[in-house]
Amino acid sequence: MTGQSHAHSSVKASGRGGVLDERWVRQHLIARGLIEPDVLIAVEPLTGGISSDIVAVSGPAIDLVVKRALPRLRVDEEWLADAGRLITEGQALRLAHTLVPNAVPAVVDLDEDTLTLVLARAPRSWTNWRDDLLAGAIDPTIGGRLGEMLATWHRETAGSLTPVSAFGNVDSFVQLRINPFFRTVARRHPVVAQRIERTADRLLSTKACLVHGDFSPKNILTGEGSQWVLDWEVAHVGDPTFDLGYLIAHLVLKAVHRRAWAMNFQAVARAFLDGYRQAEASLQFSRNDLAETAACLLLARVDGKSPAEYLSAADQRHVRALALDALSSTPLDVLGTWVRG
Repeated sequence: MTGQSHAHSSVKASGRGGVLDERWVRQHLIARGLIEPDVLIAVEPLTGGISSDIVAVSGPAIDLVVKRALPRLRVDEEWLADAGRLITEGQALRLAHTLVPNAVPAVVDLDEDTLTLVLARAPRSWTNWRDDLLAGAIDPTIGGRLGEMLATWHRETAGSLTPVSAFGNVDSFVQLRINPFFRTVARRHPVVAQRIERTADRLLSTKACLVHGDFSPKNILTGEGSQWVLDWEVAHVGDPTFDLGYLIAHLVLKAVHRRAWAMNFQAVARAFLDGYRQAEASLQFSRNDLAETAACLLLARVDGKSPAEYLSAADQRHVRALALDALSSTPLDVLGTWVRG
């Protein structure tokens, strides 16, 4: 939202302990005309995220997800962010659906006054891609399809005549990515701080296309040959290497964690990049920029404000060494098998 700050960032989450409770959710859905007053519903908290309260709502012909962004994220260190990013998410989901139908959950309702987003719920048989990958269900075709989808979003929002004026504000990207993932890590690793800061500056100064900002396996649901990409809270006009590097970094993390499956994760990474390259025909960026972004994000997931929770202490040391080696030399020499495809 160019030149605009979110006026409702101080709105507090309703319900016990900050979790949306059944009474508030029912009242909200009735007020928005989404359910009748006499309809019985069940409200079930959904887990897995640190930045939002999310519940599933079910009932007769009702299968919804209700979401509100948290002003303070659920991590050990203090991490504050404007809750108005939920408005950005709703707008981004609508645009993403227009460009790639059925690749994101449908927006049922966006209430900008209470900062509440209501979405369609995925079929119950669908699974979270991160859980699948960690369990050994590592399918490169999913990586290829995700690469094609991401390329379409990037390609179709590139240039000055695209409908992305609502995503010019990078405040949430700074609060949720640049500060905790780059500035924090730069302070903790002064030897490579200059390179990390330079990467952060590039990510902020580049205005190439709509960037998702959280393109990771945990935000992807898959089933029946289809995928949904969730959590567009930090969508902004920016550098496409962030989305590419973010997913590549997550695949490297999982390859370190599950070393017996490392080549399978590499196959997914290659399929992802191949799918992206085949579908994208206009954006230009260097391999070094992509590798540098991925290396910074690797380091962030061990020494930033939100470390990957599944990594052991030995895994963390391995990832840290890999990232520091990359940032101390030429990233492609270390991450080449991942970024060259």
